[in-house]
Amino acid sequence: MTLHELLALFTSKNIEYTTAHLDAVDQNAQLTDVASDSREVTPGSLFVCKGTHFSPAYLASAVEAGAVAYLCQQTLAEELQAVAPNVAAICVDDVRLAMAYAAAGVAGPPRQEAHHHRYYGHKKASLPAHICCAPFLTATSRTPSAA
Repeated sequence: MTLHELLALFTSKNIEYTTAHLDAVDQNAQLTDVASDSREVTPGSLFVCKGTHFSPAYLASAVEAGAVAYLCQQTLAEELQAVAPNVAAICVDDVRLAMAYAAAGVAGPPRQEAHHHRYYGHKKASLPAHICCAPFLTATSRTPSAA
């Protein structure tokens, strides 16, 4: 997903946003990752500024690590633009909602792979596990019957 496509996705989901310094980055370059931990940022990442203990120093660290843009709460916009004045910014009212759509857009749809588990044991002991996990079992996987 590109930065341009991400903004189009936000528009389609009625997520209101403002931007700053989008001309500082190629909006058609692929975003490689969405990270909210500055230690996990790789070149091409979208960095998400969130959390009760968020520090603007984390943004500076993320930019040094290669973040091409950041996503933040509208209330933090001015403070963060002072820390990273020439970095592309997307500012929203609900950063957690926007982060969810950004992560899903960059990562793509979830894989359809599933791990199949079998539960053994006494009927009464394995019943809660069976009820909990039954939606994840396929027609080819089954739990053994009690003797």
